Amino acid sequence: MSNKLAKKKVSEEKTFLTILHQDNILILDFLTCIFMLVVIAGIPLYNKLSYAKIGTEKREFFTAFLTYFDRVLLVFLLIQLILHIIRIVKTSGFHLNAIKTYSLTDLFVAGYFLSVLISYVFSDYRDTAAIGSSNWSMGALMQLSLAGGYFLISRFWKKRLWIPFLMLPVSAILFALGYLNRFGIWPISMGANENPQFISLAGNINWYCGYMVTLLFGAVYLAWADAFSKKWQKYLLTLYLFIGFAALVTNGSSSGILTLLGIFLILLLLSVSDGHRLERYCEIALILGLSCLFTLGIRLLFPNAITYQETTNNLFTYTPLPVVLTLLALAAYLWIHRFCKLGTYPAKLFGRLGLGLAIFCGAAVLLYVILLTINTLKPGSIGFLAEYSFFTFSEEWGSRRGATWKAGALAWWELSLPRKLIGVGPDCMGEFLYQDASESLLTMLNRLWPSSRLSNAHCEWLTVLVNLGILGLISFAGIIISAVYRFLKKGADFNDPYHCLTGACGLAILAYSIHNIVSFQQILNEPAMFVILGIGAAYSRSSQASAD
Repeated sequence: MSNKLAKKKVSEEKTFLTILHQDNILILDFLTCIFMLVVIAGIPLYNKLSYAKIGTEKREFFTAFLTYFDRVLLVFLLIQLILHIIRIVKTSGFHLNAIKTYSLTDLFVAGYFLSVLISYVFSDYRDTAAIGSSNWSMGALMQLSLAGGYFLISRFWKKRLWIPFLMLPVSAILFALGYLNRFGIWPISMGANENPQFISLAGNINWYCGYMVTLLFGAVYLAWADAFSKKWQKYLLTLYLFIGFAALVTNGSSSGILTLLGIFLILLLLSVSDGHRLERYCEIALILGLSCLFTLGIRLLFPNAITYQETTNNLFTYTPLPVVLTLLALAAYLWIHRFCKLGTYPAKLFGRLGLGLAIFCGAAVLLYVILLTINTLKPGSIGFLAEYSFFTFSEEWGSRRGATWKAGALAWWELSLPRKLIGVGPDCMGEFLYQDASESLLTMLNRLWPSSRLSNAHCEWLTVLVNLGILGLISFAGIIISAVYRFLKKGADFNDPYHCLTGACGLAILAYSIHNIVSFQQILNEPAMFVILGIGAAYSRSSQASAD
């Protein structure tokens, strides 16, 4: 009798723990959905009808949300941890096979979380490190929450497809507003709209561009992979790309054009071995050409309407390039389409051409670096090319990226060895520069930016190196490289039911990273990138589980 009672008690205890575990998972899924919706829709659309402080207001909104959200989340994560420990004890300990459930990206995100925490704890500017500088607010609270958000999404989210696809209509609103704003049309009345540096609901054009490329090129992958089967879905996606490309080429930020060229080159290399994918690539290029041609028509009809001009947006919208690009894309599409229709696509030949193009581009980049180095060390030594400032690395190089990169590099070089490893603290580069940098470095900063404050190096990885040290940079670079490789590899696996969405996440993260070679983390692009990272990991885990 006593044995029956004992078994009944064990059974009831097991049932209680199972129910508690299931209920806790449901709550964590609910909290994850809230986090995702705030990042996907809340941050981009949040504003108080004023451009003067729109970036600050978005940061304050998200910081306030995280302050309360993290407290609630920690309670249920603690419950989940306790239940996990109980399960380990009851199943006779931890098995090494459990390590296989963690991807390389998981480990790098965990490393990034620890590097942020260590850098914050040992920072000399802990007050700033907690929330971040007043300009960016990319401090420990933000970084730890985003890294934690990645694990939430990849582990507890039930993969409701409507949530990631909500990114498309939300970003389309910002794209359309930005395009209209660039021609002096303001559907939403915003303060200080006479300043062309402010655009859409993003504020500064660099912020807008960083957000734009991250979302736009994820959608480009969906079109390239032919993710939608229904015609109305394809038409809407085509319209989305048309608006997105039009907004990108008129935005006025050269970093967007750099990303455009980089992604189109990479996508071309991924397309050449498959005729149908190369055909869709040409379709996307045609959409780009038509969006530029459409904008050229507007500018010819209304020459003074555009509110901001610089070299790249004039090149793509006010020269013969849109006509040439459209005709080339159309001719290439018709040519490849004919091959595909007849079933005679020369995959091997085009594959070799793609390899040759990759080698040529790599050699061109290497040659440029060599010429840049030679001409910088010995001015005038490369002949007529020396006349172009592009071949001399100076403080004015790359819209003053030379100056910001130099400041970032000198800041890290001046750190002590321990600081080189763990950094000065999350988002604390500005604090170090203006409080503890050498007199020569401070003199340079005051000369170059007498009325403003440099808070980052305008190169994400260099800024991470100063803020979080070598450990932080290795972790962050590992996140990007491992995720892009893994997601794009999954995207190439046609047997994977989630390959289109996973591949789209990979291309979006790659676009984010290319853009941030010359830019920085901010409230619009980094939270979006980490959510996309979590979505890609969630679907990768589902694919692995179904394969197992």
